[in-house]
Amino acid sequence: MQATDIITLLEESRSGAQAKQRIMADASATEIVRALETCNAEKARQILCDILGIRHAQVAVPILITCLGDSASGVRSAAADALAKIGDRRAGPALLECFTILESELPVRQMLAVALGAVQCQEATPHLIASLRHTDGSLRGCAAWSLGHLGAAEALLPLQEALRYEQMPYAVERMREAVAHLSNLLV
Repeated sequence: MQATDIITLLEESRSGAQAKQRIMADASATEIVRALETCNAEKARQILCDILGIRHAQVAVPILITCLGDSASGVRSAAADALAKIGDRRAGPALLECFTILESELPVRQMLAVALGAVQCQEATPHLIASLRHTDGSLRGCAAWSLGHLGAAEALLPLQEALRYEQMPYAVERMREAVAHLSNLLV
């Protein structure tokens, strides 16, 4: 399946799920990347990012980094999620720049926070620690998950402090997991 076939399938499909399955089965990662580079439809770009992440397609890292600047927040979020699934450290600086400077939409910032931990971006640690005080509980939870995943020992005390006041169940659970993981690393 060629890039043009992929785009046509996505544009003509009534069911994104069926198109996604066919692309997963019949298209190479290289052709999916080519389709993503030329596709104009927002939903199609989002689906293509999702597929590349599911496939852990290393070849897609550069285009996914480019997609972090997409005009559509759903595409930016899907690109961050795909980069998290791929786990390539090369994405760290771009993810960090988006998280700290460029991105204002909360759902995308949450995904960026997770992706920073997944790609082992140690430079994000102080920004993730600061996010433990954010007004959004989901972002606090995502930051806590990443801090645990990064093994950021300097985050143990801020996590313990944040946990004392946290009321959102998702954030509480992520903070507890991170504290337990970091405590085990320091033993």
